[in-house]
Amino acid sequence: MAGMSFSSLVEAREPDAVIDLWEQNAPGETTRETGVKLERRANENPPATRIKEITRPQLHLFQPPAGKRNGTAVLIFPGGAYNYVVADKEGSETAEWLNSLGITAFVAHYRTKQPEPRAQTDAKLPPFSERPLQDGQRAVSLVRKRAA
Repeated sequence: MAGMSFSSLVEAREPDAVIDLWEQNAPGETTRETGVKLERRANENPPATRIKEITRPQLHLFQPPAGKRNGTAVLIFPGGAYNYVVADKEGSETAEWLNSLGITAFVAHYRTKQPEPRAQTDAKLPPFSERPLQDGQRAVSLVRKRAA
């Protein structure tokens, strides 16, 4: 990605499709929330969109133009230290760049940490460290299944 400046990308586009990783609730979850957007930080240039409290993990599909597709796909897991997902800077903007190369991109919005009272009282939840891993494994499985 040398020479590419993500700050040159004006506004990230909407995904071509959104795919739930789990048909029902994700393992151990009792809610299906796509998350809460945090306020943008004033000193950021460019600003980043952070989404927290995700309990409904999804893949956001970004496809290159039909005539440019080369049959390759990449899964993107944006950073955020499991506290949130940086949806644009490390997700959709990266997907757009990959699309410019003819590569289909899937941006994962995986489960993130929940407010402390819920995390301490919900005994059915697997340990937090397992939840994003489960989502990652499921994402790889779904992309492979759809590629076949």
